[in-house]
Amino acid sequence: MGLILKDKIPMFIVGFPTVSDKYNITGGVLTGETPVKFGDLVKFSTEKGYYEAITGAVTLADIAGFVLGTNVKLNELWPEGQVQVNPGEAFNLVLPNSYLAIELDTTAVETNVKANAQVYVIPATGKCTTVSASNLALPGVVFTGMVEKHGETLVAEILVK
Repeated sequence: MGLILKDKIPMFIVGFPTVSDKYNITGGVLTGETPVKFGDLVKFSTEKGYYEAITGAVTLADIAGFVLGTNVKLNELWPEGQVQVNPGEAFNLVLPNSYLAIELDTTAVETNVKANAQVYVIPATGKCTTVSASNLALPGVVFTGMVEKHGETLVAEILVK
């Protein structure tokens, strides 16, 4: 559910649902040493219900899903810090039938963000892109065609089918 008022308010907030009543979630706990941002992909950990940041090469079988933004999470180091999920903290993981705004990698091409276009993930970083070459196609994850720039960063709406 994007709110557009001329050019004053961004249409998307990274990691948050874009259609308020069209998302499904499950809970999880972040393990490992690396925090994650809202909208990041996470991978399965060895224990059920626990997930880890993607810090190295992954396969499709490793990828668990996207971290959903939480309204009550505060910036830990104001004003320099960022809102993130730290290891040991609980978070919501996006399940199928969900719309979400995600940040795209710098390799993404804005004109390739088209309705029903495939979303790809870079195996070495876990970042999403529009480029298929040597990247993994995320099954059941497509662009809706909606995209906007936040400075130099591309933010796109996706549908997790």
